[in-house]
Amino acid sequence: MVILNLIINNQDIPKDLGYDLSNFHINLDAIACNNEETYVLVDHCLETYTFFNYNKSLFHLFGNEFNNISKDIYRRVNDPAINYRIKKYIDIANSYFTDASIEDKCFYFSILYEYGDYGSKIGLRVKLVPILYTSDKKLYATLCIIDKIPHVGKTELQLYQVRNKQKNIYDDTLKKFLDEEECKLTEEEHRILTLSGEGRIEREIADILNTSLSKIKQSKSNLFDKLKVKTISEAIFVAYKRGILR
Repeated sequence: MVILNLIINNQDIPKDLGYDLSNFHINLDAIACNNEETYVLVDHCLETYTFFNYNKSLFHLFGNEFNNISKDIYRRVNDPAINYRIKKYIDIANSYFTDASIEDKCFYFSILYEYGDYGSKIGLRVKLVPILYTSDKKLYATLCIIDKIPHVGKTELQLYQVRNKQKNIYDDTLKKFLDEEECKLTEEEHRILTLSGEGRIEREIADILNTSLSKIKQSKSNLFDKLKVKTISEAIFVAYKRGILR
């Protein structure tokens, strides 16, 4: 689903630009083999993709052909809730890639999501790297690097600015990217999560932290947004899985 939605078919790229990705395919195949990685090269001009899989940990999902994608990951990625979020994030990525007003094209995206049952801590990361533009700044080719990662919770979109080495995370509520530091829990939010995990109710937590009940409620709302959950039980579960709580 990520790859299929990534193909941008409305750029009106002339077919006779003289670009030839065949030699790049050979080099990319060799690099993927040497590094034991999984790559997908998306050709936006021909609206096709080429799959290279040498990551042994992903053989059971993809085999040697992307068309052999396993029923398990196909089911998970086509779950309506996951499908909607991935499609939404792909739209955001594509808009960045094709925005002619962005002079500095030195950035890439990563989409992180679970593919096992909820809470399984098994996930995939698809790194989307624009590698070739036409002279009029249309995106000609994108490299997707797929690897297995521990991930729990909702799908996450990251934007990495290469020049200043800055990572940003997309906030669904604010509809914009935030610096990674802004997405980390504050000391108070961490304390609230810890005390909640011990079974403390909001009034007790307010007394322990010597603050108001309304401040506790606001802090809980903030940490829900950061962890992309809706309840305190979900927040505690995700926090433990991610190692935020021990």
